[in-house]
Amino acid sequence: MHRERLVLFGACLAIFFTVLEFRRSVFEMGSINFTTTELAAGFFFLTAAVWAAVDRGSFFSRRALDLAVILFLLSNFISSAFSGDQPSAFKFSLRMTFAALFYVGVSRLPRKARSHIVIAGAITVTMLVVTLIGLMQSFIPGVDWPNVLSPWQEGNFTFGDFYNVRVSATMPYPTVLSMYLEIALPLGLALGLWLIGRKESVRVGRNLWKAASIICVTAVLAVQLFTYTRSALIATTVSMLTAAFLAMVYGYGRRVAVYFAATIIVMVLVLGTATVFSKTGAERYTAGDESRHYSAEYQLLTFPDKIAPGQEYNADLRVVNTSDVMWRKSGSDNFLVAYRWLEYPDRKPYEAVDVIRNELPFDVAPGESADVTVSFNTPEIPGQYVLAIELVKSGVGWLSKTGVTPVVVPLDFNSSAGSGFAIPEPPESFVYVDTKQQLLSRPVLWQAAIDMWKTKPLLGIGPGQFRSEYPKYVSGVKPDDRIEVNNIFLEALVNTGITGLLAMVFLLTLALWFQFRLVRDRSLGQSARLLALGLLAAMVAYVVHGMLDFFLWQNGVTFLFFAVLGLTAWLVDQQGRRVA
Repeated sequence: MHRERLVLFGACLAIFFTVLEFRRSVFEMGSINFTTTELAAGFFFLTAAVWAAVDRGSFFSRRALDLAVILFLLSNFISSAFSGDQPSAFKFSLRMTFAALFYVGVSRLPRKARSHIVIAGAITVTMLVVTLIGLMQSFIPGVDWPNVLSPWQEGNFTFGDFYNVRVSATMPYPTVLSMYLEIALPLGLALGLWLIGRKESVRVGRNLWKAASIICVTAVLAVQLFTYTRSALIATTVSMLTAAFLAMVYGYGRRVAVYFAATIIVMVLVLGTATVFSKTGAERYTAGDESRHYSAEYQLLTFPDKIAPGQEYNADLRVVNTSDVMWRKSGSDNFLVAYRWLEYPDRKPYEAVDVIRNELPFDVAPGESADVTVSFNTPEIPGQYVLAIELVKSGVGWLSKTGVTPVVVPLDFNSSAGSGFAIPEPPESFVYVDTKQQLLSRPVLWQAAIDMWKTKPLLGIGPGQFRSEYPKYVSGVKPDDRIEVNNIFLEALVNTGITGLLAMVFLLTLALWFQFRLVRDRSLGQSARLLALGLLAAMVAYVVHGMLDFFLWQNGVTFLFFAVLGLTAWLVDQQGRRVA
């Protein structure tokens, strides 16, 4: 029994620390560094190995999804062998294998220790911890959250105009958090329903569990909504409706169906309340969000009369904080005054100049102003240019992205000394335009993936290689290792070819089929049936959201994905044994 508890503790530890993963190493052994994920997962693998030595017959027997997982991994390794960048591709495949080992351990957990309840409980507790952090990030002002959460997040840079108010908790990006929550929520709801059912004979206990479940579900949905991930709203709605429908059809009872369906109602109510009554929520969903958060006014106090090409000069600028947030002088979310040179009249950015970023003299509170001496370098090549001076916020970029009009100074360097000239365009027409972000819409990425796949249709270009190859198919952009195809099927197709796509489809289809068989099997105990329903809803959420995003590269989502597969295989192995 002690060995059973040890292996279950190892699994719970891995679930917890892969979601609360420190980006930097926390332990070093010579030249080898270990993160929290590697240490926790390593401990679980060690305990699983001990359990395998004790229960060899059961541990080494075949499980329902073993073949599908092996084919999935095999397709990655075969593609890696023929990749143009074999070291990088093999590294990605080994990382996926490391996560897939979690499936092996979970699918072979002890039979008599209610392992499915323990794992579902660990996922639920971890989800609630992350939710609590997300709520604190949303509703506790005055805390430097980017610094507080920096050990877990990959930085403040991400995609979308609303990142400044999007919740990410301990996940690298808000979209990753949304996918994690929508997979974990059905499992937590299934566990809550089982606990409520166990309290049926005690009215007070039942009512307390119901109240606790409602509060927890509401909190999770609130944080998920505050990630401002619209695809997550679709995925959650589809998965919960699927679970409610199956609960009605296969005899789970009206209460179970109502609870899953009511989740959608709660989500709508939370969304409406956040948008209408909560300032924090409104900042996430209303069009006026950016202007309220980053509103500013500029006044150019002094500027050199004559300036020459290739020199450094100073100008005095007064900045007025007309927003509702503090402008920090320092820190990971600080504000700076910088400038951009645009060639005139085509407005092409002139990047062959060293940009000087000027600090604010002090923290500027809403309603206050500050005078900043702005140092700037001039272009070395003669021509007509427009100098745009404005504030920059770390993690967000130029404030003109949010509609704040910059200071605009047209300068003609065709003579020996630069002088001003008149332009017909108003200053507000020189706001910063992120052409790279506009080019990287999903349709553009999907088309690039299809074009790339055609070059190697059978085995693809190699696991994880799209992120480095896509600039060859999308003009005007530079490589960014955060870029994915944003579709699980196209991601498999371009990186691992037809073989990898078939392996992915086979794995997902088989998992859904086994989960469906478990759901309709009325011979299973209540906990097993409820968990099977939660597993199916979680997989539906992953597939639906996966049509618009791809997160198997992120440990928290990857380990949860393989935990869902492992629990599915574990329940299939128990099918017919009447798991209590």
